[in-house]
Amino acid sequence: MKRFTRLILLIVALTTWGTVANAQNNECGGWATDASEGTFTLGYNYSFKTSGTDVTFTCECLDTKSGLVAYAWTYNPNFAETGMTLVSGQKFTKTFTGQTIGATFSVACKFAFAGGLAVTKTYTYTVGSDCGVSSDTQAPTAFTATAGNLATDAVELLLNATDDSGVISYSISYGNVPTVVTVPGVSGVQKSYTISGLSGSTAYTFSIIAEDAAGNKASNNPILVQATTLAPLPAAPTPTVSADEVISIFSDAYTNVAGTNFYPGWGQTTFAAASTLGGNAVIKYTLFNYQGIELGSHVDASAMNKLHVDILPVTETSIKLTPISPSKELSTSLGTLLPNVWNSIDIPLSTYTGVVTSDIFQFKFDGGTGGTFYMDNLYFFNDLTSVSTPAEPNNQLNCYPNPVVGSVTISAKSTICEMTLRNLLGQTIRSSQLNSSVQTLDLSDLSAGNYFVTVRLITGERITQKLVKL
Repeated sequence: MKRFTRLILLIVALTTWGTVANAQNNECGGWATDASEGTFTLGYNYSFKTSGTDVTFTCECLDTKSGLVAYAWTYNPNFAETGMTLVSGQKFTKTFTGQTIGATFSVACKFAFAGGLAVTKTYTYTVGSDCGVSSDTQAPTAFTATAGNLATDAVELLLNATDDSGVISYSISYGNVPTVVTVPGVSGVQKSYTISGLSGSTAYTFSIIAEDAAGNKASNNPILVQATTLAPLPAAPTPTVSADEVISIFSDAYTNVAGTNFYPGWGQTTFAAASTLGGNAVIKYTLFNYQGIELGSHVDASAMNKLHVDILPVTETSIKLTPISPSKELSTSLGTLLPNVWNSIDIPLSTYTGVVTSDIFQFKFDGGTGGTFYMDNLYFFNDLTSVSTPAEPNNQLNCYPNPVVGSVTISAKSTICEMTLRNLLGQTIRSSQLNSSVQTLDLSDLSAGNYFVTVRLITGERITQKLVKL
């Protein structure tokens, strides 16, 4: 299921749950997302309880926050702030002693966390009130918990339970510390929740408890869900093209064009972020529809004949790429991409008809379907400049006869892994995978003219030589 679809389902579920929960809200407590400062996404639970003349106010943040602390803001009658005590997870409480039965007690909860704060709305409670609600003693039933989609750093949990109150709360604990996360749910509706920030190739056990707003727990608590995250994705292939023949936009292997902005806001839904795979810097694209790149300076790539990029698709299947010159762009599909492996793509610049390669100032990835992929090694290069005259016998590559009428024999000092024949426009005429130091090509069907043969040796070296066809 794509992340966008999950988001829509989450919104629908939360809307439905909010309707149910708000129906359960009363003076003694409930659930809400209302804020007087900041914002809440999943919201918070709150409750009041009178014991003698003491009022206990409890508030639980359902949004996962780092470094979370809580403070009670009281208005009885003047404003005062006091720290609250952590109960468990993200639930905090504070008891106010010596209150007057029948008096009005007003309080809000401020949650402070790394990077910000959020304050609930102010709630008013009548000291001594039991809210006229009969005791809820029915525990949740039909509680199930299973693992869903797995990633290298995340596990999806699928949770479900039924309760007469209409509201379910799931507490998930995992790890050695452990980490505890509380998430809301709707009675009888499957809840999808993803635990992220996990390590790759690691087995995790999640202990999950279901309970209702009154604290009644499912009889089969806890359910243990075991899941192993996927193996970390590999680093992209290391480029072998000489730096002298490259203009690099993004690659650890070369010096990149300075000042480039890889995350400009062009109105896209795409979220692009710096990441690493196998120790190499990459860019991760999620919710992909399109994403621009603004170069730090205009680039003259007229001496280059190809554009290279490495793409590792996770869920995205449709990607196009174009260099952009002033007033001209032409998207080109990267073709069929294999998932979860690096796809290395070389695009002849002659493909981009009308794009002025001597004045490139932007790039754009587009054509997406809302999926996720990684990108590395985006650069222009020229593989036709390392040209020699007909080789002497002691050279690494020997092509004979040259000029050629019919067949030509190509030999190297080491094993040839790949051989490619191109015309002067850089278009591939023939390409083959080899495992031999000698290969014969029949060129009798080619038109007279100049061609280039490029071999990739088992050592990783690429050598290009000019051929003259008579």
